[in-house]
Amino acid sequence: MSYQGGIYFLPDKLGRNFESTIKVDMKNYILLIILLLPLFLQGVTRTVALDGTQQYTSIQAAVNVSWFDDIILVYPGRYIENINLNGHNVTIASLYSQDPQQTYIDSTIIDGNLQTCIKAENGEAFTINGLTFVNNDNNTQFEFWGSGGALKLRNGSHLILSNCIIRNCFASYGGAISAGFSSIIEFSNVDIHSNRADEEGGGIVIGEDSQLLWDSQAPSKVYDNVAPIGMDFFIEDSTIPGNIQLSFGSSMLNNPDNYYIVYSGNNDPPTVSITQGYSTPIDHDIYVSPDGLDSNNGISSVTPFKTILHALQLITSNPDNPRTIHLAAGTYSMSANDQIFLIALKPYIRLSGAGSDVTILDGELQSSFFGAYRADGLVVSDMKLINARSSSIAPIIVEFSENVTVKNLNFENNCSSLSGGIAVVECCNVIIENVVAGDIEIENSVLTIDIVYCDNVIINKIISKNETIITDEENNMGICIEESDVVFRNSIIANNTAQDAYIFSYQNIHNYNADKTLDMSNVLIYNNNISFCSWAFSPVYIQNRYQPVKINNCTIAGNTGWGYFTKIFCYAEINNLISYNPLFQNEVVMVNHVYDEIYTHQYIDAEVSVNNSLFRTDSIGSSLPNLLTLTDNIFGGNPLFLGDVTDSLEVTDPEYYYLSAGSPCINSGTADTTGLNLPLTDLAGNYRVWNNRIDIGCYEYGSEHYVANEDPEYPPLPDKIAISLYPNPVYLNGSKGAYTFIEFTLPEKTKEKPVVEIYNLKGQKVRAMKLSESYNSLVRKAGISINNYELGIINDKLDNRITGKGACATGGEFYSTVFDCRDDRSQRLSAGIYIMKVTAGQYHSTTKMTILK
Repeated sequence: MSYQGGIYFLPDKLGRNFESTIKVDMKNYILLIILLLPLFLQGVTRTVALDGTQQYTSIQAAVNVSWFDDIILVYPGRYIENINLNGHNVTIASLYSQDPQQTYIDSTIIDGNLQTCIKAENGEAFTINGLTFVNNDNNTQFEFWGSGGALKLRNGSHLILSNCIIRNCFASYGGAISAGFSSIIEFSNVDIHSNRADEEGGGIVIGEDSQLLWDSQAPSKVYDNVAPIGMDFFIEDSTIPGNIQLSFGSSMLNNPDNYYIVYSGNNDPPTVSITQGYSTPIDHDIYVSPDGLDSNNGISSVTPFKTILHALQLITSNPDNPRTIHLAAGTYSMSANDQIFLIALKPYIRLSGAGSDVTILDGELQSSFFGAYRADGLVVSDMKLINARSSSIAPIIVEFSENVTVKNLNFENNCSSLSGGIAVVECCNVIIENVVAGDIEIENSVLTIDIVYCDNVIINKIISKNETIITDEENNMGICIEESDVVFRNSIIANNTAQDAYIFSYQNIHNYNADKTLDMSNVLIYNNNISFCSWAFSPVYIQNRYQPVKINNCTIAGNTGWGYFTKIFCYAEINNLISYNPLFQNEVVMVNHVYDEIYTHQYIDAEVSVNNSLFRTDSIGSSLPNLLTLTDNIFGGNPLFLGDVTDSLEVTDPEYYYLSAGSPCINSGTADTTGLNLPLTDLAGNYRVWNNRIDIGCYEYGSEHYVANEDPEYPPLPDKIAISLYPNPVYLNGSKGAYTFIEFTLPEKTKEKPVVEIYNLKGQKVRAMKLSESYNSLVRKAGISINNYELGIINDKLDNRITGKGACATGGEFYSTVFDCRDDRSQRLSAGIYIMKVTAGQYHSTTKMTILK
């Protein structure tokens, strides 16, 4: 039809024009077009069936030819597709839309086969009605780098989702659904369950000004989904948090709980209304065993649950009376007993195994283990975690949490998100102790501990060993600390191999972290092989632009590679350090003239002091020597380690780096140790100061175990041991948090594990701690130490005596733990005097601890 001079010419069947006898003016023409437009725009129905009986055999084929408002009617079947709407505004519906029977929903399935089922990323306005979505119906674990296992919406897309089931879908973000960038989803009678995410939002992730709307007349269900952060929902920095209104959820909630529903925005959180919960919380300790049943009641070791997930879903998060999940000995894995990992951990719960050698969690090279978000008061302890794999989450990651303890853990053959152990992000008051990690050869970075933007972190008794990166493209292993305030004690980094990597790094370069620094002592770094540092500055890299890092009584020796082994940028105070690495060209350089490219755009000229230390080289480098203070150091020296004078020790053994009788490091440490915040014992649990003088390095020559009695109010007994507390007194309002190290050495290994009990002056017990790992057992467990008895014989022969003391006493068990000044209910102790008692077999002792405001 064409218009010429007020006359319509209508084509005949051959396409020829003929003149209409009806003449209309332009006004009537526009009116006619308006009346006819709905006829042209009305959508058509396109039918899809797998068996070829309908117009199309795939949903995507129907979408590709659709116009505005077309209806794609899908017949029952399993459609293995990844559908992209590509700007088409359509309705995708099953036969349920014509005959509302549940069987049509159940039998009309879109299977994304490990990828997203439907994507709408171009502002589409579409409807889905009466379908089931899956992308991993076999429930196997896998690595999916993407978002939205079933549905992904972006860029203003708008979905009306009705009468659908989303189950067994996986993704990195939003196991079922991911919506972002001003998208909207309207839910009506939707069932979202049994989905999982590797990072955030087991059910739904929503953010970037997007919105969820819920039909109260046809309410929806979201429950039993799994993710390390936000089991059901993760709501990002969205300006439209809206509300969450469900007839059925994982738990009856009226606000985000940071477990099932996580809101990370800065605005008012969403309102939550859940009518019925999937499970009834249990305010009781819960027991789990590989031989248990999830149908048990779980409240005793006789009737344990089988899966850790089930226990975590049910246990109550009670800040006034934290509960414990007790994991019995045995192996927990998907193949062995239906375990599901990556799981979120709740605040104020204690997840405790039966021991780091008997309770074993196995990721089977398919999954990582635990995530915790705003999980204050969390404790994870006494288990072994093996075979984790994930590109997104560390084996254990804790974020935005306070008062967290992670202890007595053994990590083996793990590599998840550049980490083989523990990642801690933006947390405060964290204790990490008695951890062994390593025994892996892999192409990725593999950090034992990764600390980022944290306050008051205590790292004690860590062994990072036998990590190998087999490419030159990955650069992080061992310990990495960024923008954090950390005390690092009594630890070993050993026998690691890479082409170009950091084995220990600390960095603080932002002025909003100007009060943070590193306090490091009794650390042994040995026998690491870093071939050639190019991207990495040096194997040991330390920088603080605002205040000195403190490095005291450490030994860095026997490492191989090229260039400088240690580079220290800006401020530092170093005392009693051994740096002896003959297969490196240089030992240490101080880069104390550093350009501030972030804030002042000027050079930072930093003072550095190095005192009573031994260096293999004749000097140490400095970019501003006039601000480098050197006092009583030994340059061009040889520490004469015990391993250098006997062929009974290997360079892979920590005992190799004990001092021998002729060592120049003996009694050459700082004459005045005041203010160094030193442990009272060396790395082997012997007196740190011996013969009225301290040695250089992490081991004290000829010292005895710390067994003397120093409390005049308690007379010595034949079986008495001495307890070292530092700091003591403890200040509750101190800038570094309230904590004290508890250290003691038993003359021999006892059958019973030591128990530390703290009493107030009324005689009331406020805390009891059973210590499962000595430093000696940790080293033995790591497989990097020879037998203590054999070493005693070596020492006896060297010193020509049979006392067992020799070069370094080795027969006892050195225990070191951190007490966070909290009672058994995780409540902060009040100021006052407390009595601390240690009992281990026939050995026992008491001492006083003072807490001040």
